[in-house]
Amino acid sequence: MIWASRKKTAGKQVGASLIEVLVAVAVVSVGLLGVAALQAAALRGNQSSHERSAGVIAAYSILEAMRANVTAARAGNYDLAMNDNPGGGGSAAELDLTWWRAQLAASLTAGTGSVNCTAAAPVCVITVQWDDSRATGGDSAEQLIIRSRLE
Repeated sequence: MIWASRKKTAGKQVGASLIEVLVAVAVVSVGLLGVAALQAAALRGNQSSHERSAGVIAAYSILEAMRANVTAARAGNYDLAMNDNPGGGGSAAELDLTWWRAQLAASLTAGTGSVNCTAAAPVCVITVQWDDSRATGGDSAEQLIIRSRLE
């Protein structure tokens, strides 16, 4: 009996061949590479979203500082071009702008910003700019612009 059962399985293949194992490893490898690429894209998207949120927070923080010192803001003391230095003076507006630029540089990649207020209609335009080129479809000079009235 034992001899008969061994004789029947002697001609049949038992187990997996090396080619089958290699194909399975290749399929799993391609799948893992796809997962890694998806993870990298998600990380880039999360970084871009984080920087946009930090830009919004920074824009509203300088806007609130201007609302706390509305007389100086209406007088144009908070006006600052994108590449200008806020100055090292001791006025509240210069200290606020210096702090704001430091906050932008710390929380955004190549972050900077500008403030432009019109005296006739107390409307201020706050622009926050950063490098978002790593994100999918991102720009090296991504801008967030907020317009608000000072009342």
